[in-house]
Amino acid sequence: LDELHCDQNQLTSLDLSSNTALTWLECSGNELTSLDLSNNTALTNLQCWDNNLNVLDVSSNTVLLDLGCSGNQITSLDVSANTALTRLACHENQLTSLGVSANTELTSLFCHENQLTSLVVSANTALTYLWCNDNQLSHLSMKNGVTGSLNFQATGNALDCIEVNEEDVGWATNNWTHANGNIDNGVIFGVSCFPPEIVSIQLDDSPVDGEELDITVVISDENDMDVVNLYYHQGGSSGYTSVAMSGGAGSFTGTIPSSAVTMNGLLYYIVAQNALGISSTSDIFCIEVGFNSGSVTTSSLTGSAYPSGLPMDKWRLISVPAVLDNSNVSQVIGDELGTQDNNVWRLYEYDEGTGSFNDNPAQFTPGDSYWLYQRVGKNLSVSAPAGETGDMCGTYLTIRPGWNLIGSPYPFSLPLFLDPVQFYGPIAYGVEAEEWSGVVSELDPWNGYAVYNRTSGNLVITLDPTVTGTARLARTLEEEGWLMTLQVKGDEYQDRFNTIGALSGANNQLDWHDNPEIRAPERFVSLSFRIPDEDQEHLFTSDVRALDGKLKLWDTRIRSTAVESGVTLSWHSEQVLPAGLSVQLLDLNTRTLVDMVLRDHLVLGRLDPGYDRQLKIIAGDPAAVALAVDDILSQLPEEFSIEGTYPNPFNPVTTIRFGLPEPRRVSLTIVNMLGQEVAELLNGWKDLGHHEI
Repeated sequence: LDELHCDQNQLTSLDLSSNTALTWLECSGNELTSLDLSNNTALTNLQCWDNNLNVLDVSSNTVLLDLGCSGNQITSLDVSANTALTRLACHENQLTSLGVSANTELTSLFCHENQLTSLVVSANTALTYLWCNDNQLSHLSMKNGVTGSLNFQATGNALDCIEVNEEDVGWATNNWTHANGNIDNGVIFGVSCFPPEIVSIQLDDSPVDGEELDITVVISDENDMDVVNLYYHQGGSSGYTSVAMSGGAGSFTGTIPSSAVTMNGLLYYIVAQNALGISSTSDIFCIEVGFNSGSVTTSSLTGSAYPSGLPMDKWRLISVPAVLDNSNVSQVIGDELGTQDNNVWRLYEYDEGTGSFNDNPAQFTPGDSYWLYQRVGKNLSVSAPAGETGDMCGTYLTIRPGWNLIGSPYPFSLPLFLDPVQFYGPIAYGVEAEEWSGVVSELDPWNGYAVYNRTSGNLVITLDPTVTGTARLARTLEEEGWLMTLQVKGDEYQDRFNTIGALSGANNQLDWHDNPEIRAPERFVSLSFRIPDEDQEHLFTSDVRALDGKLKLWDTRIRSTAVESGVTLSWHSEQVLPAGLSVQLLDLNTRTLVDMVLRDHLVLGRLDPGYDRQLKIIAGDPAAVALAVDDILSQLPEEFSIEGTYPNPFNPVTTIRFGLPEPRRVSLTIVNMLGQEVAELLNGWKDLGHHEI
């Protein structure tokens, strides 16, 4: 058998393994799902269109001249072994790629209505038909020299450009048109449809503050270049400025003017467009700019946290807004502060690993911040030695669990938005008063910031100079419930950002709604809460509970180590309180009860710096709140009292109990029957409440 016509049946299988002399097979219009032709090596004509084939292997059919396999579900077709092929009709399949470079005898190629993204027919110089319409082509190379004799259709693709030989560009442009149905509207013809290749970019000199900078780019393209532009952007500014690059033979140079080359550093990229209007854009590149000693000062930088200098006799967080050639503390601030003397100035470095401070470190580290106290002078200006801009491609900071003190190594303000589920902060100190700020979204030069990592592992944050201030917060609070903000103030010291409440997304245990309290060194006013079932060594500046209708009680503490005059506690609603909610404030020291719905402040007077002022805030149903208040008051001593010992003091061990209505110094001694002192059990301050020894 050398010829078989079994088309237009309902065949589901066909075994031709014994028909080795078969040259012609027509099996179209059946229901075949597979077709094995490995033994039919003499086959020259194969028509198997309109079946259910998803695979077709013709690698053994090397003398095949005509292949028609359209109307199937074929996803891949390899015809590289079919070098004698003159006609290929593989349209209406699911082909995503098709290589015909080995089929140099091909005269007709019908591959329309597939999913092809690229097609190269440059080797097919005998083509008279090319239908590749209704694919997903973004690249089509037709450098085969065939023009007038070719019946060509390439509509319904994603083509912007079709490659032809240089001598055929004019003919193709004039004859293969959208009006003639050959191409989609806007498609052009060119020698190369690939964008210009940016081969290399080189700075002609080391960037220095105030000196112009030449940048040279090498570009490869088969088409002529039309325009090459350099776009540059100073750190801390908005938008890019363009400069035309001049040159030829693939090399172009552009100059950034000296006025733009500053200690703020630079970002730049290059756009190259060829004569066809096809362009390519480079990556964004970073340039750190060097500066001389004395260029970076607290007063010279735009957005500096200390434009008027550092205050005297105050603790402030500072960081160095650059990468310095010499970061020794003595070189950075020694000129202004003199030899280190704790009576004149002190510098604290926070150790995130131990949670403690190291006194007077020797080096400043980029990205870290430090506590500084100085008594040298009012509004003290600080200048840095020589150095360069921080890495303009970004600075990566490792944030350990707990508190971290960070700073920005850039001489301009930098946006920073952290996910509040993972972090609390950044917060700054001393921005408007002697207090911590709320969460800020921008890091200013010379300032320091505290960031709290809520997780149990190290996290990395990126300080990215390419980010603008238009970025959004990772998460915002939009939850049902109520919130109340409390603030305590005395003289110039205050603590304003303290929150209690109940929200639908919160729970009664520690979660991301609860933010830890942090205190400045030595002198501060602080309001904090103790969260139930949490380590009592950790205090919180916000304690938001679940919105579950249950009674809420906040253990509230106020500590003042700096205020000689009185302290006032005030509050306001941050998110509207529900109707009928009772919120009562109980001052344990004075047994004063305040309705926080009807009033907005309580004068506390002068606070003992050695002890917390203890308050309870109770919220819920009015009746339940009243019972809770009575219960708390019943457990407080109204006057000093000492109870009988138990068991009998003549036993080997006994317990002595006493109660204090307020913090007092207590001396407890044992004397014998003759009035002689036998032992001193206690001599010191004790907080209010019941005690035993």
